[in-house]
Amino acid sequence: MDSSIRGCPLTAERTFKSRGFWSDAWRRFRGYKLGMAGLATVVLLLFVALFAPALANDQPLGCRYEGRLFFPAVVDTLRNIPLSDKIIRKARPFRLASFDFKAEFRPERGDWALWTPIPYGPRELVTEPLLSPSTGHWLGTDQSGRDVLSRMIHGTGVSMRVGFISAGFAVSIGLLLGSIAGYAGKWADMLISRLIEIVQSIPPFFLILAVLAWLPPRIEYVMIVIGLTRWVATARYVRGQFLRLLETDYASAAKSISLSTPRLYVRHLLSNALAPVPVSAPILICHPFPIAAGL
Repeated sequence: MDSSIRGCPLTAERTFKSRGFWSDAWRRFRGYKLGMAGLATVVLLLFVALFAPALANDQPLGCRYEGRLFFPAVVDTLRNIPLSDKIIRKARPFRLASFDFKAEFRPERGDWALWTPIPYGPRELVTEPLLSPSTGHWLGTDQSGRDVLSRMIHGTGVSMRVGFISAGFAVSIGLLLGSIAGYAGKWADMLISRLIEIVQSIPPFFLILAVLAWLPPRIEYVMIVIGLTRWVATARYVRGQFLRLLETDYASAAKSISLSTPRLYVRHLLSNALAPVPVSAPILICHPFPIAAGL
């Protein structure tokens, strides 16, 4: 046989690369215009949340004050990165709560400032309350005289943190308990199933209010409590997936060759039981409060 002919299958085999689960899912996802529009919206919200201090701030991006250069809004943006506030510190006097740069700004002594697109802080009392939208205040002001657009921009970060962190807690707990119930069965399945029924029988919104009544009023506790009360649906989905997968031929074949329990659990069952997670996680992110999700 000719060497070139004999080399064709080998070359084709060498150049062929199988498509994985996530690459195939991404290829399918790109075909849905509404899905891509939703992804673009989430990316935009993440951008606004991360760069909120550089978009709306009562302190400038860069300025000259009393003969020195400062970059207060840029520092605020960098401090938005997790744990960076432990390393990056804002310069005096801009870190003082009592300091008002707009009142201390003196162009006659050489001061200058490069302002953010929305030159108002979320808590700054800028003008009269309940003003209609204008060139100075694009969405008007609220009942206290604060700029509405500035408050919306900074509120995006709070909403995204609550959504993502609480959904992360809920998905992690649901994935762990649901997989244990489906894989172990017997007493573990019975106990976890009864726990799911107990949590489902309690109105989640009122449970959140009751727990928060005993905790300090911090947003971190709100995220944790929401996550601890929203894992039920994910646990039920994952449990059902494990029960289905344990009856498949490849799971039976893996058991027949005495595959180790951790490898069977993680490699063959857990990785294939994640299908409901990408569906339930966005719902938890968009509707962290049960009353809003209608659950």
